[in-house]
Amino acid sequence: MGIIVVIVLVAGGVYLLRGRKPETTYEAYKRDYDAYMREKKRKNKPRRSIFLLLSFLLGLIYLLYYILTAYGGMDLSGSQAEQLGTLMAGAVFLPHAILVFLAVVFGFLGFLVRGRACALISGILYITSIILMPICFLYVLAEMILAFVAYVRMAPKA
Repeated sequence: MGIIVVIVLVAGGVYLLRGRKPETTYEAYKRDYDAYMREKKRKNKPRRSIFLLLSFLLGLIYLLYYILTAYGGMDLSGSQAEQLGTLMAGAVFLPHAILVFLAVVFGFLGFLVRGRACALISGILYITSIILMPICFLYVLAEMILAFVAYVRMAPKA
């Protein structure tokens, strides 16, 4: 019995010499609870959607390509009839370009703020741009699908 008392006293002395004081049950409970809450907050924080990022990047690449090919090759040095035809073609393609631009902007905003509504708006704008310019639907189809997949996979805010 005396040996056990000596071992406990030596162990307690070594513990106190290391600079720590014995932990109470309240401190242990608080430490465990704080660790639990940190982990819970980390898990509940919505993550950025990779699908929305891909939709944004593909939309940006398409928009740059579209602007460079459609409006970069405009030649207004011909006759008045050629100039009028060039400007009319630009006016026909302009609403499609504007809607794709807005969809790209909303996709970027949705990625930054983790906004589910922005992903939905981006997908709807892509659909509207397809309706306005059905010829270009293959170029916008992937971005539209990715925006809607991002909308479905993002958790609704409570």
